[in-house]
Amino acid sequence: MAERDTFMNYVSGNWVAASTGKVSQSSNPADLDDVIGEFQASNSADVESAVGAADEAGRAWGSMSALARGGYLLAASEYLNRNAERYAQAITRECGKAIVEARGEVGRAVALLQYFGVEGSNPVGDVVPSVDPNILLYTKRVPIGVVSLITPWNFPLAIPIWKMAPALVYGNTIVLKPASATPHLGVLIAEMWDAVGLPAGVFNLVTGSGGAVGDALVGSDGVAAVSFTGSTAIGMGIAASAASRGVKFQLE
Repeated sequence: MAERDTFMNYVSGNWVAASTGKVSQSSNPADLDDVIGEFQASNSADVESAVGAADEAGRAWGSMSALARGGYLLAASEYLNRNAERYAQAITRECGKAIVEARGEVGRAVALLQYFGVEGSNPVGDVVPSVDPNILLYTKRVPIGVVSLITPWNFPLAIPIWKMAPALVYGNTIVLKPASATPHLGVLIAEMWDAVGLPAGVFNLVTGSGGAVGDALVGSDGVAAVSFTGSTAIGMGIAASAASRGVKFQLE
């Protein structure tokens, strides 16, 4: 039997194994004998480690200018564009998408990173009229904190990028749980951020099942917002849990 690659979680800028000591396999849906690799079967302890890393990194990240944060997104867009074919081939291999569609998905992800990277140079608030000339009234966007992303298998690159790019440029930090069927694309997203030197803890990756990792990400006291794409039933459960604790949520 050929030796299989084992891929790690990405927490605080380091590649780390799950505390469970367990892994699960991801295979090519068109050829189940083509095993892509083994991925960490994480649990709630791993989630809390990632959330803690994101929370700690958020202090410095949130105080950085939006222009500087946008620079990391633009660097990521350049990296992804240079490696477009490798990422497209990985999408086709892991989720079964036709290569022409996979290439289109990579192009979309590049465009999203470019768009939100430039957004960092735009105003972060507005000055509004005041009835008293001695009072200055203004609005300002500020980070909300740690954002957990729970994403699907059908657009394993574009949807995570779509969710994280605006969150990052406005000073939030990320914990991503990719779909159980497409964990390798989550690893490749982590590789992208690592390659462009994103500060440790700003982006974190935890792979595993929805029950073990997804539920912990929704229920963590350190998470300020949840973004989820998936089934209606699970989305309704996330809405109920988040709303009961005053956690912001976005569902698709």
